Amino acid sequence: MIEGWDNSHLPPLKCGTCRACCLGDTVKLQPGEDPARYKTKLIDGRHELRKGKDGNCAYLGKRGCRIQDSKPLACRVYDCRVDYERVTRHPHKEVREARLQTAPLRRGRELHPFADAS
Repeated sequence: MIEGWDNSHLPPLKCGTCRACCLGDTVKLQPGEDPARYKTKLIDGRHELRKGKDGNCAYLGKRGCRIQDSKPLACRVYDCRVDYERVTRHPHKEVREARLQTAPLRRGRELHPFADAS
């Protein structure tokens, strides 16, 4: 598990076809993951998955993730509802408001069992 990404307090989530988490977000490889398995770039000493010309994950295809069976740990454990929770607790209002406009956070709010859907 990646520190800070515990979703045990939430009902199980079966991801569907929204792919919001693949749209523009940065995916950093975790210690122990082999960067040679992926298209990466080195930023501040950490390997990140490359993005396509559209700014989305380089592995996002027309029918979803093209590396579904071997995607990095960050992709396997990501839960947009946890991300929504973390951002809504951020101490700076401008950061909260900016992040809540992104596709994964909007989806996290929609799926979160305790979020106000308005």
